[in-house]
Amino acid sequence: METIDHFRGKYGFLSNMSPSPMTMKVPGSNQEIIFPTVEHYYVAMKSMRLDDWVRISQIANPGEAKRAGRRLLIRQDWDKIKLTVMEQALRAKFRIPELRDKLLATDDVMLIEGNTWNDTFWGMCRGVGHNHLGRLLMAIRHELRT
Repeated sequence: METIDHFRGKYGFLSNMSPSPMTMKVPGSNQEIIFPTVEHYYVAMKSMRLDDWVRISQIANPGEAKRAGRRLLIRQDWDKIKLTVMEQALRAKFRIPELRDKLLATDDVMLIEGNTWNDTFWGMCRGVGHNHLGRLLMAIRHELRT
């Protein structure tokens, strides 16, 4: 089976770090927050505090947002909801027509978030890992086709 095993270059759009602005309505208000990437959104949702969400949404780039997430007070239920949060973010990302079309153009290719930083939860490193990001992307791609 053909495989895309890295989300850089031509396949950089698959990365959570790629531009994919998404708007989140703040629960219980008319306020909206725009997150520039999936990474910004995902990191912000680790917290339950509105001021953290706003601060993370305004960080200049996704790498800095990821680093800022290490200083957040992480919500107690995070391990139970993080896959759902990522799925919600990816669904929003691939509502953007250009990104949806690029995802669909990967056909039935296996998507693996290959990495060298030992992330074996979201991806695979040296052939080892759960590849949850790749699995979510393939599931969303399948749903977009039907």
